[in-house]
Amino acid sequence: MGTLVVQGCQSDPKSSGQSLTVTKPEKSFELWFCKLNPVTWRDNDADGALGVGDAIVYSASLASKPSCETADQTTVFSGVEEVVQVPSKQVGGPNRYLTNFQGTLKLNDGTLQLRGLQSFVLNAEQFKGLKSGRAVMRLLDVLPESATFTVVGGGQQFEGLVGTASYAVKPDQTPVGLRVTLYRQVNG
Repeated sequence: MGTLVVQGCQSDPKSSGQSLTVTKPEKSFELWFCKLNPVTWRDNDADGALGVGDAIVYSASLASKPSCETADQTTVFSGVEEVVQVPSKQVGGPNRYLTNFQGTLKLNDGTLQLRGLQSFVLNAEQFKGLKSGRAVMRLLDVLPESATFTVVGGGQQFEGLVGTASYAVKPDQTPVGLRVTLYRQVNG
C-alpha cells in the first residue's frame, strides 16, 4: 500500500502587505425575454435524428422592463444549443439532451456572449415540429435550464468586461428576466 503526501503553501496577505479586496461590478442590469421567434434545427449530419453535433437555433426579443412594451424591445438575443450528448432511448417521454449553449445579446451599446453547458428537454411532438419546420415552442422550452452562464463582453461599452448572467426570476415564470453582472478584466 502506497502513501499519499499532500503538500501546499499558503501566504497570509496581511503579512506580505497585500490586502484582499472585493471587486465591485462595473455594470449590472436586467433584461426581459419577450418574444420567441421561430425555432429551427440544424441537422448537420442529415440523418433525420437529433444527435451529437446537431443544434437548436432560435432568437428572441428582449426589453429593459418586464412589461415587454413593443417600443422597449430593442435587444435581440440569438441562441444556439449544440448537442454534445444524446439521452439513452426513452419510450413515450421527453428526452433530455446535454448541449453546449452559446448566446449573443445584441444591445445598443455593444454585444455580450453567454456560454455554458446545459440540458435541453425535447418531447416527441416538438421534435416532429422541428423536422417539419413548423416547431411550436415556447420560450421556456428553449431557454437553458442552467442557473448561471459565463458572459464575455464584445466591443463598444463592453470591451474588456467579463461576468455572469442568471435568471432574475424562475425560468418557469413569464416574462423571464435575465440579470447580467459584469466586471473589468484584470491582467496581472
